Amino acid sequence: MPPEIAPLAGARASARRLHCGRRMSRTPRFAAVAAALALAVGVLAGCPGQVVQQQMCGGCECGGACVGDDEPPPSPPDASDVHEVDVATPRPIDPLCATCPGGGLPDAPAPASACGIAPDGGRYDPDAGLGGALVACHVAPGSTVNTTCTPSGPGRDGQSCSTGSDCAAGFECTAAGTCRHYCCEGDVACGANSFCDIQPVAGAPSTDVPVCMPIDRPGCALLDPQACEPDETCAVIRADGTTGCVAVGSAKAGESCETEHCARDLVCLGFGATLRRCYELCLTESGNGAQCPQNLVCISTLPLFQDPRVGICQ
Repeated sequence: MPPEIAPLAGARASARRLHCGRRMSRTPRFAAVAAALALAVGVLAGCPGQVVQQQMCGGCECGGACVGDDEPPPSPPDASDVHEVDVATPRPIDPLCATCPGGGLPDAPAPASACGIAPDGGRYDPDAGLGGALVACHVAPGSTVNTTCTPSGPGRDGQSCSTGSDCAAGFECTAAGTCRHYCCEGDVACGANSFCDIQPVAGAPSTDVPVCMPIDRPGCALLDPQACEPDETCAVIRADGTTGCVAVGSAKAGESCETEHCARDLVCLGFGATLRRCYELCLTESGNGAQCPQNLVCISTLPLFQDPRVGICQ
């Protein structure tokens, strides 16, 4: 959402567990993540201290067996041999968004009849022949997450604005004075050169919303202190492992990054419907770069991190 990081649309399906190493049967643990800035749907399987590849069942790169839920319960392993991955469905609607009148999200136009306003901002009159008229829905400023409807304006992505009503339906006017498309369901709403990020609303700097932002310095190197501006850090921002520079936040390792950027050299990762949290980046090569806290090890997670030397402390 911080960088967001996965297509989030669609109904939830049943999760499937993959185990790499010996076969096992026990309650899943949050041992690996397959998401990046909000969001993930990638499949990761691996073993501690080894570089692994994205795969479905049919054999693990680290030499073990992959087991689906429809197979017989396997025998318990030694805990040190297993790096477990749960493959879940996309996470829910962004917590900074709320449902609009009519049941939709701010990403799309809302029915004028449900909002109670006419496209010109006047009161909606059911006898005025406005039947299928649409208006804009925005996250409303305030301490709680609600929505409000306004007439839609002409402004689209990157165009200047002063208030949300200057932007077309589905767009919000950010504090930078530009219209950006809402992404309440993640990167699915964003183009190939943008990602779902948190931005303050124009005129309401304490209200943050998820919008599609252009990728700043795509392909920047994780853990490189020279990769971004002084007030930015390089992070994984999309589920395909794309990196970019994002503003340094205050969320520390282990803390939620649903509504706040992570601190420097941390990455915001989630797992299906699981709350996204900040994880400390590290280099798998012993003695180099950031070191993991005591009792944690540096686990490489290809293909999420495209540099095989980079992992997260787990």
